Amino acid sequence: MSAKKEKYFAFYDQLPEPYRSQAKENYDDNFSSDNPRSLRKALTLGFSWGRTSQDADYWNALDTMIYKDELPIEQPKLTDKAFEKECREFWKKVFLDSSSDSVKLSVKLSAMRADGALEEYRKRFGGEDEDE
Repeated sequence: MSAKKEKYFAFYDQLPEPYRSQAKENYDDNFSSDNPRSLRKALTLGFSWGRTSQDADYWNALDTMIYKDELPIEQPKLTDKAFEKECREFWKKVFLDSSSDSVKLSVKLSAMRADGALEEYRKRFGGEDEDE
């Protein structure tokens, strides 16, 4: 499976059935963009809704349910390593994209707090890293 397809399927795995399997069946590697950043984007960018057996109205209704938070979405489980990596990448991007020294200082402090929060989480709930 390509890395791009894995990204899309990770988002589709958050959907309950039958949406999950239908989205995976409809996924089109040639249609899809390289970097979906949310479940809704993965649905919008992963395949042409109008070219599916379900039709565009079906997928639009699903998108609306997700938007209105009316659908039970399974949040992906992150290992400590994956969580830490995501936090660091986020703060690094914010830090690098900022030209203001005060924003950079605020980002550094927030990152330090996030590291502290991760340590506190590990103390309370155990810090065993799972295989990614």
